[in-house]
Amino acid sequence: MIDWINFIAGWLGGIAGLIIGHPMDTLKTRQQSTGHSLSTTIKEIYQHEGIRGCYKGFFVQYFTVGPANAVFFFAYGESLKVVQKNGSGRVDFNDTKWRMNVALAGLLAGTVQVIVTSPIEFVKTLLQTGNSRSLKNGGPQYKTAIQAIRGIYRRGGLLGFYRGFIPTFWRDGASSSIYLVVYESLRPRNREHALTELITAGGMAGSASWSLLVPFDVIKTRLQTDNPLNPQYTGMIDCAIKLSRRKGLKIFMKGFWVTTLRAFPVNAALFLVYEFSVELLQNIFHV
Repeated sequence: MIDWINFIAGWLGGIAGLIIGHPMDTLKTRQQSTGHSLSTTIKEIYQHEGIRGCYKGFFVQYFTVGPANAVFFFAYGESLKVVQKNGSGRVDFNDTKWRMNVALAGLLAGTVQVIVTSPIEFVKTLLQTGNSRSLKNGGPQYKTAIQAIRGIYRRGGLLGFYRGFIPTFWRDGASSSIYLVVYESLRPRNREHALTELITAGGMAGSASWSLLVPFDVIKTRLQTDNPLNPQYTGMIDCAIKLSRRKGLKIFMKGFWVTTLRAFPVNAALFLVYEFSVELLQNIFHV
């Protein structure tokens, strides 16, 4: 029973985080694709697109982020069952190796999630940067998700949707170990969850993991917004070398502050809704 509860609770938590964080995600993506400052990025969006520009790609994620987080929490629960060897989809804090168990389960869950979310992330990124006046790489510009999906498939087939997969894996897959260890270490361990403790645990988990992974996010964005007809980069390493030579190491921290600040409320909301949904469903179905 806990399996589908994790699935549904993850779905609801993902939507809660998206509603709060999408505008800041758009600002971050624009910063990373253009190399501009946060103030310049905000000014550009407001002048040319208005407030709606901050919601580019929102509906792509609205209909997909729920399933993606559902997959993540389902995979996390299933992975915990395997590594703990006790059939429980929640952390066994009596096990002296519980942090190692969480890290391994997080890595497995993150890997599964990235396989699902990498194509979604690609489409969202193209939509978020599609009307940027300062991103003039000569690549195709898309106004709708359908246009982007058709364009990606026409140029690269199904594998085309996985452009930027490697840095996406390091950003979302490998980082899930840090993300979940921090969260499980801080969250309250009784059924009477304190609201402030849950908010702090979720927020700190998001900020801690994202603060270390912005460079991978920058590379992912650059690869995904590269012109497929005349690409500048052949892969993650090539992109990192060329960016560092042209822009210096500071380019890899573009979007750092908006990303780190965004991560706290987004993940606080995600875990808050997730935990209360799990508890509510367990009480309703007497699990």
